[in-house]
Amino acid sequence: MVKMREPFDLGLAAYVSAEAIGEPGRRRFRIMALGSGTDAVCIWLEKEQLAALGDALRQVLSDEAGGEPPAETPEEPVFPAIWRCEFKAGQLTLSMDRQERQFELRAEPLAPDDDVPTSCSFRFGFDQGRALVPRIAAIIAAGRKPCPLCSAPMDPQGHVCVRANGHHPR
Repeated sequence: MVKMREPFDLGLAAYVSAEAIGEPGRRRFRIMALGSGTDAVCIWLEKEQLAALGDALRQVLSDEAGGEPPAETPEEPVFPAIWRCEFKAGQLTLSMDRQERQFELRAEPLAPDDDVPTSCSFRFGFDQGRALVPRIAAIIAAGRKPCPLCSAPMDPQGHVCVRANGHHPR
């Protein structure tokens, strides 16, 4: 019987960021959190997961009083070459503690095995969430433009549009 590692909780993150790596159409997406010490986590996501996270944060924060987005984006720290927890997420859960003004993000691996924790979680403040929302929006917007007919992403060379049925001029 395979025994997976215990869940990993980073605690309150000192810094949270998101990024896309690669060219549009071939990008990989991740969210990273740096703890108060040298611990850091990296959760790989699908574009849709990252977009949903940004939408959820935006919606919750728009309902919350008490602050505009930070005037300055904090300087990006250097993340470690070796992550304390790193995997591709299958499921994400975002919860909120209004009293503490914090979010908790918990990710479970897409393909669990004994080399990764059963889950990875970290907390971050509302101000960090406010700074993360426009960053995620910019990452999503930097992708391939959608086809005006079918909304599927278009490569620079174009694409075969299922709604055009071969009759729409390029």
